[in-house]
Amino acid sequence: MTVSSTDNSTLGKRAMRAASWGYAGMVAKLVIQLGSQIFLARLLGPETYGLFAIGAIVIGLSNFLADAGIGAVLVQREEIDEPMIQFVQTFQWLAGLAVAGLLLISAPIIADFFHEPRAINIIRAMSGICFLSAISSVPANLLRRRLDFKPLQVAQVSGFFVGYVLVGIPSAWFGMGVWSLVFAWLVQALVNLFLLYRAARPSWRFRLSTPHARDALRFGGNALLSNVFTWAGTSVDKVIIGRFFPAADLGLYNVANNLLSTAVTQLLSTLQSVLFSASSRMATDRDQIRRSFLALLEIGTLILLPIFLSIAVVPDVVMAAVYGSKWVAGAELLTPIALSMAMYGISGLVTPLLWSIGRVDVESRIQLAGAICIVAAGWWAAQTGQVVHVAWAVTACVAARSVFTTIWLARLTSTNLPYVVGAIMGSLIVGITTAAGVYFVCRELQSVATAPLMLLVAVAIGLVVFIASTLVLCRLGRFPVLMLLAGRVPRLVRYLTVLGLTRRGIP
Repeated sequence: MTVSSTDNSTLGKRAMRAASWGYAGMVAKLVIQLGSQIFLARLLGPETYGLFAIGAIVIGLSNFLADAGIGAVLVQREEIDEPMIQFVQTFQWLAGLAVAGLLLISAPIIADFFHEPRAINIIRAMSGICFLSAISSVPANLLRRRLDFKPLQVAQVSGFFVGYVLVGIPSAWFGMGVWSLVFAWLVQALVNLFLLYRAARPSWRFRLSTPHARDALRFGGNALLSNVFTWAGTSVDKVIIGRFFPAADLGLYNVANNLLSTAVTQLLSTLQSVLFSASSRMATDRDQIRRSFLALLEIGTLILLPIFLSIAVVPDVVMAAVYGSKWVAGAELLTPIALSMAMYGISGLVTPLLWSIGRVDVESRIQLAGAICIVAAGWWAAQTGQVVHVAWAVTACVAARSVFTTIWLARLTSTNLPYVVGAIMGSLIVGITTAAGVYFVCRELQSVATAPLMLLVAVAIGLVVFIASTLVLCRLGRFPVLMLLAGRVPRLVRYLTVLGLTRRGIP
C-alpha cells in the first residue's frame, strides 16, 4: 500500500515528537551512564572492570540470543493483531528462560575460556539479565510501533538512575567491588521491565502459533543473525583481549571503549528506533528513503567526525582528565577506538533504512564479513602481545564495514556515489579542522595546565572552530540539509539557506 502525502506528513510529526522524547531520554541516560561509569571506574580500577567485562561480553551476546530478533516484527509489520503479539511474547519468554538456563550450566566453561575462574559466579548472577531483557522486548517494541517514546525513555532513564546511581555507586563505595556493577545492571533491568509493562500493558495470554508465525520467525531469524554479527563486530575484539591478556588489560580496553561507545550507542539506539519505526511505514517510497539516506549521512557525519577526530589526536589528555592516573595506560588505545567509533556510528545511522526496505539479509552479510575480518585480524594482532595492535586491527575492519554498508545502501536506493561523497566531504573537512584546533591548543597548554583544564579549553576552542568552519562551508553550499533545517530560524541563517540550496540542491 502506498503511503499518501497526508500520511507522510502525519507520520513525520509523530516521528519528530518521538525523536524529541528519544533525544531527551538519550541525554539523560548519557549523563547518568557516563557520570556513574566515570565515578565507578575511579573507585574500582582496571582489574575489577576487566572481570565485569567478561560477564558483560557474555551477556551482550546472550541478550541477542534471548531476544531472537522476533520482537522487531511488532514494529516492522504494517499490521499486527493480538494473536501475533501473544505469539511473540510466548517466544520471548521461552527463549529468555532457555538462554538464562544455558548460561547457568555453561558458566565454568566460559570462565575457563577466559582463563578467569573468578568469572563463574559473575556470569551465573548476570544470567537473569537475559530473561529480564527478553521479556522486556514486547512492551518496548509495542511502544516503538506507536512512536510513543515518552514512557520508553522514562523507563530506561529510571532504570539507569536507580541501578547505577542508587545501587551501583553506594555498593562500590562500601567495597563490594565487581558485584556493585553486577547488582547495578540487574536492578536497572528490573526497573526498566516494570515500567515498560506498566506503560504498554500487553496481554498476559500466551500462544504457541499464529497464521503469520512462519513470516515472523523468518524475519526474526534474519534480524537475529544481523544482531549476532553486529555483536561480533563490536565485541569480538574484547573476547580476543580477554582470552590472550590479563583482566587489567581488558579493563583498560573496555573502559576506554565504553567512554566513547556509550555516547554512540545511546545516539544510535534512539535514532535507529525512530528511523525504523518511521521508515517502515514509507518503505514503498524509495525516493523518500533516498533523501533520508543522504540527510543522515550529512548530519550524522557532521556530528560524529569532529568529535571523534578531536578525541583521537589528544587521547592522553582525555584519559587523564576523565578517569585519573589509574587509567592513563589506556590512552594509547583511545586513538584507534575513537576512529573506530566514528565509522561504527556512520554505518549505524543508515542501517535502519536497510531494515525498513526489507533487506536485513544485506546487513547480515556485511556484518558477517566484518565479524570474520575482525576475528582474523584481531587474533593475528593479539599474537604480537600488544593490546593496541588489536585495537588498530579492529579499526581497519570497522572502517571497511562502514564503507561497504554505505555503498550497498546507495545501490539499493539508486543513489549516485558522487552525492554520497558530497554528503560526507564537508563533514570531513570540518572534522579535520576542528581536530587540528584541539591538538594545537593542548600542545601549547601541556606544560602549564592540568589535564582537566586543558580538556575544558580544548572543548571550547574546538566548538568555536567547528561552528566557524561549518558556517564557512554552508556559505559554499556544502550542507543543504542542515541549511534547510536552519532555515526555520529565519533571522539567523535565512540567507545561508537560500545560498546553500540554490548552489547544491538535494537530489
